Amino acid sequence: MEVDIQEVLAAINTLYDSQLQDRQKHDQASKWLFQLQRTVQAWKVADQLLHAKRDVNSCFFAAQTLRTKIQLCFGELPVEAHSSLRASMLEHLGHITEHTYQGIATQLCVALADLALHMASWDDPIGDLIAQFGNQSSSGNLVPLLEVLIAMPEELHSRQLRLGLNRRKHLEEYFRVKVISIIELLDVAVSTEGATKESTHLKALRCLASWFNIHTEDWGMLTSTCLVNDILTVVRNPQVAPRLHEIATDCVCSAMIMLEAERIPTLAEVLFAGVLQLGDAYHMAVALEDINAITNYARIFSELGETLVEVMVEQPGQGMGSLQVLHLLVTCIGHHDWEVAEITFNFWYKLSEVLYRKNCDSVNEQFKPYVERLIEALYRHCQIEPDHDSILVQQDDFYEFRERVQELIKDVVFICGSRLCFLQMTQVVSSPDVAKNWNLMEAALFIMQSVAKNLIPVNSHFVPVGTSTSTLQSVAKNLIPEEDEVVPPILEGVLNQPDTVHLQVAFTSVQLLGELNEWVACHPAFLPHVLQFLTKRLHNKHLATVAAKALDAICQSCRDHIETHFDALLEVVSSLDGLSVSNEAVVGLLKGVAFILGRLPPQRIKTDMRRLCTPQINNLRKLIELLLSLTHHSASPTTAGSHHLTPTTTTTTTTTTTTTTLPPHPPLCRASQCSTNENNSCVCSVDFAHVTSRMQWPQCNGITSFSPRHTQPALNYLSEGTDRQTEAVQDVHTGKIVTSLIFENPVNLLFS
Repeated sequence: MEVDIQEVLAAINTLYDSQLQDRQKHDQASKWLFQLQRTVQAWKVADQLLHAKRDVNSCFFAAQTLRTKIQLCFGELPVEAHSSLRASMLEHLGHITEHTYQGIATQLCVALADLALHMASWDDPIGDLIAQFGNQSSSGNLVPLLEVLIAMPEELHSRQLRLGLNRRKHLEEYFRVKVISIIELLDVAVSTEGATKESTHLKALRCLASWFNIHTEDWGMLTSTCLVNDILTVVRNPQVAPRLHEIATDCVCSAMIMLEAERIPTLAEVLFAGVLQLGDAYHMAVALEDINAITNYARIFSELGETLVEVMVEQPGQGMGSLQVLHLLVTCIGHHDWEVAEITFNFWYKLSEVLYRKNCDSVNEQFKPYVERLIEALYRHCQIEPDHDSILVQQDDFYEFRERVQELIKDVVFICGSRLCFLQMTQVVSSPDVAKNWNLMEAALFIMQSVAKNLIPVNSHFVPVGTSTSTLQSVAKNLIPEEDEVVPPILEGVLNQPDTVHLQVAFTSVQLLGELNEWVACHPAFLPHVLQFLTKRLHNKHLATVAAKALDAICQSCRDHIETHFDALLEVVSSLDGLSVSNEAVVGLLKGVAFILGRLPPQRIKTDMRRLCTPQINNLRKLIELLLSLTHHSASPTTAGSHHLTPTTTTTTTTTTTTTTLPPHPPLCRASQCSTNENNSCVCSVDFAHVTSRMQWPQCNGITSFSPRHTQPALNYLSEGTDRQTEAVQDVHTGKIVTSLIFENPVNLLFS
């Protein structure tokens, strides 16, 4: 079926008409054009529109259609049509200049790149394109040529392009063979047209960066061209055009990634030596406050470090194992913008991984000063703005950055030792300036929190439950012979905080105590003070959840010393209903208390278990009483939708049956006080908040826990009898409901 080209143009005009007020017409045009792109006729329509050159919008639509069809629907074309499509595409590319709308040029060049990858009969697409559009040709046109060459390696590794595995392998080998041709082309382009035209210079460097993804030893030929020197000249000057500086940075980073896979000593020496001389350029960018250039240098230094990290560990300070790159990275970490520091994190992760595998104290000693400077810089970056008056929220970017800082410190701290890191922050806290500024104090406590888990005496008998041998080995370097000097002053300072301390300081202090749970287990003299401190914080709605989690951690680790405080913990548990604690924290704290209960003397377990569960049982009884009242008023004589619930009184799986004559009220009414209007419709309402605040069904299938805001859904669920606890049968003759309530572990088991 032929498509009227005028109709297509009209739809395109409607789609791109910014003055059009009728949204429905716009949507109809969009839908119609989308359907057109999915038809076989779209190939011909797109070609006609490109030849017509009516306007920018129609040409862009045509170029986009061709790219989409070649990328996703190439199989629609018969093999004999491939050559004519290639000829038409090359003709369209010949009309592209530096003044062509970039969107059209990009779509057409990507389309031709995809065609070259799909078209197995096109033996040497790169050679043919260079011959037709290169400088040696009479019709030379570097603009489309470089765009196509930029797209080819990118499209080769694109998941959207539907190529078979064998075809991809063949193309990868073909691209490796053509690297020399690409180097020669770009060398000429940069030294001639690129020397005077910034746009050509940009495209040439983009092309080089893209082709560095093709790994081959032939890249060693770069040292005999002007390209390496050109790239380094650009990155050395932070005052060049920002886009050019960014593209040159991409080239350097891509080259170093390639050199990790391909060992090319001649290229590596030239490139690495040039990068190590960029320190002055970085300082110039800092003086100019050019954040884009600063970010580019941080990327380069980090990539160089990742490339050389194994050489640095194996041959520290020798040849290419020079530690000069660490000086550059530490300098970047010291920048006031935390986003610049974050760029270097991958290098530090990789360094810690290589050093951990190396497992050599003498090697670690050489990197220790740099890690100390890293931690000191991270302390500064973690400082919150002094005018911040609340707790950081998880949605904040700075909150996420601080979490990544903690992960990084936990990874690298073994290099310098946890005790040294803790001591480093202790000295910071002792400074008079820090005592006057809450944000400086909080940042130091935050860093301490990252390493607190490792501050356990080696001669203690404390081993966390479930700790494997490999885990013990992994933290062995962080364990210290006897830790009675560094932690106690900090702990005493935290425990003696005034109530007026900044909320964020209090929050971080509670987190620190939770992380020090294993240290406290080895120093039980501090346990009463810690419990008192955390219990008091439970009454602050901003600190309640984190305090409950810290108490859970203390209960788990201090189980051998906490028996004398068990009564106080039971009081805490019984008061949780009135506190602003999350359900997750409540469950955790209950587990912690139950864990301690299991280690009490046998004669105490039954009594204390009764004390722990009695508040929950009482709330459960109230709920059942309410259910009895609700079901009494909630069923009609002809409806089997409600149940009379009576708890079992035996110690094994038990069923108790009762019968009730149902009153003539609406079957879906679940209120404790019910009335109806003249239409026999329920007009009552009830507030369920007084029923129970938080309870947990003991091992009942289908029901776990619920709080005041969940009470009514729980009532509905139970009264509908959809779970294994309730069964209902109605006598069709008498209208009576026979209701059974079944517990596999009856509540009254505790009182038997």
